[in-house]
Amino acid sequence: MNRHWLRKIQPEEVHAVAAMARADQHELIAPSHVFTKDGQIVGYASIAQVPLVLPWFDTRKCKARDSLYFINACENLVAECMAPNQELICVPFAAGSPFEPHIEHLGFVNMGKVNLTLKKVK
Repeated sequence: MNRHWLRKIQPEEVHAVAAMARADQHELIAPSHVFTKDGQIVGYASIAQVPLVLPWFDTRKCKARDSLYFINACENLVAECMAPNQELICVPFAAGSPFEPHIEHLGFVNMGKVNLTLKKVK
């Protein structure tokens, strides 16, 4: 019988899980839990470890400098609320966004193209 579990990651497991993820062409980003199947680690999850900021700026009323100010204000606010072990934020930019050519200059690491999905759970 297969047994599937989701449990908190142990500090001593982080390096091994990172190596497993890299071997499968994935990055390890703020893991909080591991998925196990039949007692073996088969994946990880980052649950509520990286604050998500979803900004929108009116392209008719905001200039680039305004947007940079607002993003910085969000970063500062999130940093004030973070736990000591947190250090990342996630700010998705839409394809074609005026920020796209400047993402790395702003200090962000482009994680590549992904589909960001939402689902009601309550």
